[in-house]
Amino acid sequence: MKADRLFDMMECIDDVYVLEAAPKTAKHSHTGKQISAVLIAAAVSVSMLAAGKLIFHRDGVRQFYTESAVEQLESGGHMLGITTENAHLRITVDSFVRDDYRAFPILTAEALDSAGAALLRQNELAVSAAYADTGETADEYVQLLWTVPYTEGQPLTMRGCIFYRRGNKTIDLLRPLRLTFSAREADTSLFDGLTAELPAGQPVKSVTLFTAEGEELYLSEIGFAALVDVGKTAWDYSVEWKDGTTTRAAKTGSEGDGLYLENSSIGMLVNFNCLIDPGQVAALTIGGKRFERQE
Repeated sequence: MKADRLFDMMECIDDVYVLEAAPKTAKHSHTGKQISAVLIAAAVSVSMLAAGKLIFHRDGVRQFYTESAVEQLESGGHMLGITTENAHLRITVDSFVRDDYRAFPILTAEALDSAGAALLRQNELAVSAAYADTGETADEYVQLLWTVPYTEGQPLTMRGCIFYRRGNKTIDLLRPLRLTFSAREADTSLFDGLTAELPAGQPVKSVTLFTAEGEELYLSEIGFAALVDVGKTAWDYSVEWKDGTTTRAAKTGSEGDGLYLENSSIGMLVNFNCLIDPGQVAALTIGGKRFERQE
């Protein structure tokens, strides 16, 4: 099985993952090229929010979301600008958005000395997440996504991926989280003091769609989770809007790239790089299954 950046709906579709069926008991397994690779060296425009003295890197966030989505994240209070630093690195949690199935902190790392630059150049950054209120581990390995290597002297923007399930453990994405930054193999003391507290929050707007047989699809502003078999070649799907229009998401990318579903216990998790209004969706069809609203 292989999953890269496959779908393009209104320039929305970002990543595709495989997950086992049954809501809140599913296991997510990334396929193909371990989406270990999505780093973006952003030319950064730094904004100061005078009231809270917060910093965020709008251009970095724009690497993962459309301009309209960035504006929505900002107006919705998802642009955080939480910064932590030591003598070597400054790391900013620029934005944090989550629904019932996934949470995405967008992070910008800046080297403050040659040791910090070496850490970014050698891809040594690792992140873990714990519940801020108890210290209990939530996700010991937060996946980081990027596309280009560190450019000397430039900030490095990346997206973390925290899914609601890690092995047999369910993660409560609405609780306050503490991100701790460390090294993959380098001297961990270089990361001393680098932690960021993410506040508790509510998920974005969502709706559940159903097939005639009662199968469910969870759709939110930032993506959807189909927890049923949607076919071995489910490249395409379509969204029907309440205004009567239809938007089709088609396969993109090189021949042979794709997501292959192996059995009826496998579903699909799709992430958007824009924000949609799920309240305006009438139905979504994928793999021959039509999921509709139940008013």
